[in-house]
Amino acid sequence: MMPMVALVLMRQGVELWRQQGLPEGEFIVVQLLARLAPPPTV
Repeated sequence: MMPMVALVLMRQGVELWRQQGLPEGEFIVVQLLARLAPPPTV
């Protein structure tokens, strides 16, 4: 059985984002920065 490769972004033990496979290119930078942005305040 082949292992599944995934990129998982976590903050303080909470999964923020998961992508199957290894991301490449500038797309990943945009996605990571968007996920790491602080949540909007109300």
